[in-house]
Amino acid sequence: GLSVWGTASMLFGWASGRFGLMGVEQETVPTPWRSYIGVGVAVFAICAFAAVKPSSPKKKDADEDIESNASLLNSVPIDHQLNITSKADHIYAVDEEIRRQQEQTDQAKSPNTRRATGLILGLIAGVFFGLNFNPSQALMDHYDENTLEDSSLTPGIHYTPDGIDYFFSVTLGIAMTSISLTALFYGAHNFLPKSVAKKFLPTLLDDMHLLNFGDMVVPGIVSGIIWAIAQSAWFVANTNLGLAVSFPLVSIGPSIVANLWGIFLFKEIEGRRNFLLLALAFGLVGLSCGFTVWAQQA
Repeated sequence: GLSVWGTASMLFGWASGRFGLMGVEQETVPTPWRSYIGVGVAVFAICAFAAVKPSSPKKKDADEDIESNASLLNSVPIDHQLNITSKADHIYAVDEEIRRQQEQTDQAKSPNTRRATGLILGLIAGVFFGLNFNPSQALMDHYDENTLEDSSLTPGIHYTPDGIDYFFSVTLGIAMTSISLTALFYGAHNFLPKSVAKKFLPTLLDDMHLLNFGDMVVPGIVSGIIWAIAQSAWFVANTNLGLAVSFPLVSIGPSIVANLWGIFLFKEIEGRRNFLLLALAFGLVGLSCGFTVWAQQA
C-alpha cells in the first residue's frame, strides 16, 4: 500500500511539472536523463521501505506498561483508580472488538481480492495526492495572463506566483471536504439499515460512543498542525524548485519518517533483514536526491 501510494503520488506530481499536465506549465530540465534516473531510483527506494516488516506487538509489552504505571495509579484516590482502570479496559475492549470484526471481514475475502482492493485504493489515493497542487500551480505559472482584465478566468481577480499565498484556500477546502465526508459517513452509518451499514461501512462508529471525544480530537488537531507545516513548506518548495524537482525529493519523506518512528519510538522494526533493507533504502534515497538535484545542472 505504501509503495503504491508513494510511487503514484511521486510519478503524477513529477509528470505534472515535467510534461505540463492539467494546465501546469511544462518545466525545462537541463539534463532530463538524470531526472529520469532520480525518479526511477526513488521508486525503488519506496519499494525497499515498504518491504520492511514491523514486528507483531507482544502482550508482554502491555503487561510492562501496566507495571510501569502501577506507581502512578497508587498515587490516585481509590475511587478514581476504579474509573481509570475501567476506562482503560473499555478502550482496550473496544479496540479488540474492532480488530476482531476487521479480521472477520478480511477472512471473508480471498487474498487476491484483498490485495487488489489495497492496490486500487493505494493507486487512487496516490493519484489524487500527486495532482493536488496542480490547480494552484497552474495559477502560479500563468499568473501574468490570469490577472488581465480579459482573462479567461474571473476578470479583475489578481493571482500571485508565490505558492504560500494559496495555502489558506487549499487547506480550507481540505477541511470543508473532510467535515462534509465525516458528516455524510456518520449520517449514513446511523440512518442506513444496520445490515447494510455493517456490510459496506467500517465498524468504528459502532463503538465510538465508548471512547473519550478528546482521545480522537486532540491527536487529530496535533497531526493536522504538523501536516499543515509540512504542506506550507511544500508550497514554498514548489515555488522555488518546481514540481519536477520537489515531488521526487518530498515524496520519499513519509517512508523515512514512518520507519524512524518504528525504530526509535515504537521499537517495532528489528532484525537483520529489516535493517539491511533500511540501509539499502536510505542509500537509494541519497542517490535519488543526488540525481534529481544534478539534473538541474547542464
